[in-house]
Amino acid sequence: GSPANSMRKRTASQKSMRRFRSAATLGRRDSSSSTHTLGSHGARPGAQDADGALSGIDFESVDDEDTEADSGEEDDDGDFDNDPIMTFHDEPNNIHGCKHYQRRCHVAAPCCEEFFCCRFCHDEMSDHEIDRAEINKVRCMMCGHKQDVAAECENCNQSFARYFCSECKFFDDKDDKKIYHCEKCKICRIGEGLGIDYFHCDRCNACMSITLKDHKCVERSLESDCPVCSEYLFTSTIPVMFLPCGHCIHVKCYETYTQTNFTCPLCCKSLGDMSQYFMRIDQLLASEQMPEEYKGLRSLIFCSDCEQRSIASFHFVYHKCGDCGSYNTKVLEQLPREEDEAAEPAATLPPPAPSSQQPSPVDGAQDIVSADDQLRL
Repeated sequence: GSPANSMRKRTASQKSMRRFRSAATLGRRDSSSSTHTLGSHGARPGAQDADGALSGIDFESVDDEDTEADSGEEDDDGDFDNDPIMTFHDEPNNIHGCKHYQRRCHVAAPCCEEFFCCRFCHDEMSDHEIDRAEINKVRCMMCGHKQDVAAECENCNQSFARYFCSECKFFDDKDDKKIYHCEKCKICRIGEGLGIDYFHCDRCNACMSITLKDHKCVERSLESDCPVCSEYLFTSTIPVMFLPCGHCIHVKCYETYTQTNFTCPLCCKSLGDMSQYFMRIDQLLASEQMPEEYKGLRSLIFCSDCEQRSIASFHFVYHKCGDCGSYNTKVLEQLPREEDEAAEPAATLPPPAPSSQQPSPVDGAQDIVSADDQLRL
């Protein structure tokens, strides 16, 4: 019943729970994990659509999005056990890691004082996110040795991964994945490197495909949420593309969004060359006849493409910009017919102002008016 005995019971209970959770994870056989993870880091989707109307980048961070935790165990004194715990990215092929990464070590979460295979494994099992900059310990999967973050084990000389970044505390052993670290982004990216297939735009604060040297800059555009799914784009693990207007969106969100829309979800500019589509609208309107009660009515419109205002003939759906010919417009105001507008001022003229020569109901007011007239002269 002493406080010390209660503390030991709680510690033993926590230790047993962690062992149970670790054993359950190791006993799980997820045959789809390898396929899913390899697909996430395999062929990167192109930045342009089929007809080349859009320009963008096939940028993606080296981290994946799914999570699964493999935690370590603590001794009664609060230290980590040295027993090796192996987890697998692809167990049939004896590829160590988790379903996110191939690696042969676990990282210690300083916030939880437990070992996880990667930061995503930690984040799913916790109610908070790990600060990977604070990670300073790793544990070898082969021998269980704990040490400072390094590229290989000090005890058995086992290399933890083919790629290692000491700044990001990141390990990845996948052979066909090309990774580089951007000093300005302060994060590892997928690609051969800056000046090879990517460059860093200081104004956009983003790594872009080398083919996008001539692009429209939107200051710090990548430091925002995806306008479709609201995920933060700068550290997103899903490929991101730049739209012609300079805004960013996930590639998969763009593919879904453009099935029903042709304008940017942020600024409403057209996402490509819409001239053929607008030409078909011209043909449609030419074959239609407006009802008599709507003929001659006009609309004041704003064009999202050229950002100009103009007056267009009234229609229930389509209003053509008088400057650039785009139908990507919004109605600001409904205007009457020209002949009605010309006749309206005569019918609503205000009454004439009273003459200064009319007698004033107040004695002496006429003298004051006269004095004012002299001042104006």
